[in-house]
Amino acid sequence: MYSRLIISSIMALMLGAPCKVFAQPPVPDSLSVDLEEVTVKATPVIRKSDRDVYMPSAATKERSGGGLALLNNMQMPGVGINTFMKEIKVNGETPELRINNRRTTIEKVMALDPANIARVELITNPGVRYGKVPAVINIIVRNPDSGGFMKISGEQALSDFNFGNYDGAVSLNHGYSQFDINGYYSIRKNFHPTRLYNERFLLSDGHSVTRALTDTLGHAEMLWANINTAYSYSRPDKINIYTSFGFDRNFESYYYEGRTKADENMSGYTDQSFNPVSTPQLHFYMDYNLGRKQTLIFDADGSLGLGRSNRLNREETLPQHETLVSVNNRIRSRNAGLALEGMYMKEWDASRFTAGVRYNLARNREEYNTGEKSVFHQRKDVETIFSEYMHRLGKITLRGGVSGEFWHSEYVENGKSTNDFMFTPDFTFNWDLGSGSNLTLNYSSYSTTPSLTETSVVTQQIDAYQVQRGNPDLKPFTTYGLKLSYGWSIPRFAVNLSARWSRSPGAIMEYNGYTPEGMIFNTWANSTGYTHYFIDFSPRITVVPGLLTINGTVSFRHYRNHGPNYMLISNSIYAEGTAQLTHKNFTLSIYAKKSSRNLWGQTQTRYEDFHMMNLSYRYRNFEFIATWLNPIGEYRGQEIEKRGPIAWSKNRFCTPVARTVSVGFNYKIDWGRKRNGIDRKANTSSGVEQTKAAGK
Repeated sequence: MYSRLIISSIMALMLGAPCKVFAQPPVPDSLSVDLEEVTVKATPVIRKSDRDVYMPSAATKERSGGGLALLNNMQMPGVGINTFMKEIKVNGETPELRINNRRTTIEKVMALDPANIARVELITNPGVRYGKVPAVINIIVRNPDSGGFMKISGEQALSDFNFGNYDGAVSLNHGYSQFDINGYYSIRKNFHPTRLYNERFLLSDGHSVTRALTDTLGHAEMLWANINTAYSYSRPDKINIYTSFGFDRNFESYYYEGRTKADENMSGYTDQSFNPVSTPQLHFYMDYNLGRKQTLIFDADGSLGLGRSNRLNREETLPQHETLVSVNNRIRSRNAGLALEGMYMKEWDASRFTAGVRYNLARNREEYNTGEKSVFHQRKDVETIFSEYMHRLGKITLRGGVSGEFWHSEYVENGKSTNDFMFTPDFTFNWDLGSGSNLTLNYSSYSTTPSLTETSVVTQQIDAYQVQRGNPDLKPFTTYGLKLSYGWSIPRFAVNLSARWSRSPGAIMEYNGYTPEGMIFNTWANSTGYTHYFIDFSPRITVVPGLLTINGTVSFRHYRNHGPNYMLISNSIYAEGTAQLTHKNFTLSIYAKKSSRNLWGQTQTRYEDFHMMNLSYRYRNFEFIATWLNPIGEYRGQEIEKRGPIAWSKNRFCTPVARTVSVGFNYKIDWGRKRNGIDRKANTSSGVEQTKAAGK
């Protein structure tokens, strides 16, 4: 009883007044190519005009089994890490991950040797060079020039809910060359979720139908697997080359049976989905030092997505078992993507200039088997020109950038094509206030193009009352943002405070109408606008140096959504926090997250609330881990609510996930290592899409 009270008190502190603390004081990094700036000597973070730089201590590296564990142990302000679910958030939003400035995945971060990580850069105001991302975490790695490294880890739940995570990595170095192979396998089986639906359909004749759906049987299975091989050649003073080949295999399957009560009538239903996707990927990167602080960069990424998406919905009368509706939406996808980027960078003592071009190509083929078989081809091309200039004037740093994007989309079957040009400027003002604090004002903008699902011309039936069809006339839209942030740090305390405003005129939103047959018609349209206001508070405190650290984020969120035929307002709170206790070879972490209610279109979504306890013990090269999910209180699953002609609410949860215990291990070893270094400065991603079969 006493231990439960202690745990509850720590979690209440994290969610009510979360705090953070920095690692040990930074040391100079000879690999840094950033502008020379005045750094705060008394604090363990280097606050630059466009990023915060954190140096992991030797002790933090020693007790970290991989790159993700190192990020968690560094406890950076505003950064929340769920080591069990393999998620990273910055002020509640998903950042872009990079290794040596090249975009990467969380699986490749997990495969890193912590001993090779020189520093971590947190960029909360990305410029036009990064595109439309809320934040960037850039991990700078020094590659050794001899020896090797090996890491294997596994985690398995001790319950009927079969949860497992397994990964491994091997790196071999010789001179300027490094060879890598890493893989990741994660599976969820015997997962029995339950959904509670309440639906109201406003029909075209003015009548409404109210239904309550309750699952009597739920089964889900998920699998994520990846293998990646890479070769890099590094001469930091002259040339860096990186090339890799990877293969991803993702699979999700859901099956539900239940009862539907529509007014006074009872019926049974079956809802099943099946979504396997295979994605081979090829990546090539090179940067060349021209001398006089000039660099040329080339980056190329190609991928092919091969997938299927099946959705079956069947309803029948009870007890007669006569079919009321039977819908079977099946899509087979073959989508290819190619991304190319060329960039030039020039640096001076107090300024930096960057200019580049990007080209993104997508060729998509979707074969629909919904009634009649049909094939839908879409071609998308996006050409982007961007430039950015940064200059420091004493304690003030100014950064300005501009991006011009030409977007072309073509639908082969109907001969329809669309062309648009988007102009997106970016500006940042940074003021070093001294004493470990700075003030930043950022104006940003970026464009968003319609997805495959939103533009598909194929009509898919969802149930007895609804059909779905994309809108090929959708236009890209621009999002404008304004952010004011303040950061302050001293050796045992740090805090980041920010206020954000964002406006998206013409945002692509859900739209509902009626077909000539009287069914409800779901599609998308460019809306009047979408606006949100965020206030983020992210403190961190070292309660006892070397023993207890508390770190977290609290965010207030206000949404305003003006769609084609609706106006919705929503307020919400997001909170996330971690308390970490270390003693000798033991580390105890308590993590908790309270999700916000996010509004987009007519749909308000709250993802699951989550909390866990994690205890690890390190002995030489081995680490042993035990995790306890949702140890106290009730488990709250996903909740979704939609308003309009179709009004419904859904609550999805899985009781067995609560109070699940898992055990795991981590083993790492390196040999004959001698440190070197490489910086990569560009990034591209081909990003193939897949259309999913329509369903609830």
